[in-house]
Amino acid sequence: MEFQARKGEFVKIGTVLADRFRLVEPLGRGGMGRVFRALDLNSDLEVAVKVRKTRFQESDTWIESYDKRLESEGAVGRWFGTIRGAPIVHHFGVHEGQSYVVMQLIEGALLTDLIAGNRSVKRRTAVAIACQVGEILDELHRRGFVHRDVKDDNIMIDPEGQVYLLDFGIAKDTTWENLPQGTPGYAPYEQVRAATVTFQSDIYALGCLLCEMVANRLPFLEDDGWNVGDEPVDVPPRVLHRLGPALAPIVLRMVDRDLTRRYATIAEAVGNLRKLLPPPDAPPDPQAPDPDPEAWLRVNPLRIPPIES
Repeated sequence: MEFQARKGEFVKIGTVLADRFRLVEPLGRGGMGRVFRALDLNSDLEVAVKVRKTRFQESDTWIESYDKRLESEGAVGRWFGTIRGAPIVHHFGVHEGQSYVVMQLIEGALLTDLIAGNRSVKRRTAVAIACQVGEILDELHRRGFVHRDVKDDNIMIDPEGQVYLLDFGIAKDTTWENLPQGTPGYAPYEQVRAATVTFQSDIYALGCLLCEMVANRLPFLEDDGWNVGDEPVDVPPRVLHRLGPALAPIVLRMVDRDLTRRYATIAEAVGNLRKLLPPPDAPPDPQAPDPDPEAWLRVNPLRIPPIES
């Protein structure tokens, strides 16, 4: 059996990587590569394998860049396997010229699909998702790294409602010089235009994600230059209205271009967001989505200490 990703490009199902991981079926693909379900022949457990796509018309520079990104995802990801909500990376390498990463298989729904299926996400659900992502980022920041690519299609929600943050391919230690990488609409000014890596970039991206979930759009659009031009852009009043009076001020501070006004730490941002969640003894939301990230938090409370009122 073969999986055709695009003209001139074939990957055989049944291929065994590193004499251990047999590709079973495709799970999805993007512009840079494909993800497969695979079987670990040593443990009989299923895993996910991300493979850089076969070269078609891409330049040497593109291939080298993505190979480095996959290598970084594999190397960095292996350091974060103990973080709740970060996929475990089992192995990474190169097979017949194609780089790949083998990681924990997470069954569930991409946040992208949840947003698309609901047009917008209920505020309490969106806050629960953001709090879980924030906890992952808090632990990542404690280890000195910035994710730099927090966005909807890098977030998975498993059947129990646990949130996972994916793709550590452009994560950087704060001692590194910044490279202008990231996704338009999520990457803040300092990530695109400045020379330093800062934890606050992830706070900005998470604020953009919250806005996307609740208001069904990012706070800044391409027509605004994604708010990375020479002059700052304001979040439109209609977007703030959709966020609501309790959530809007928090999001505004998360996406403030001025680092002195943006939350200094992700723990501070999560501390304010968690105040918007119902108390643990409140009845479950009868209209909660399935899976329900808020329900997962009821059983697995946040590990970030609450901030004082």
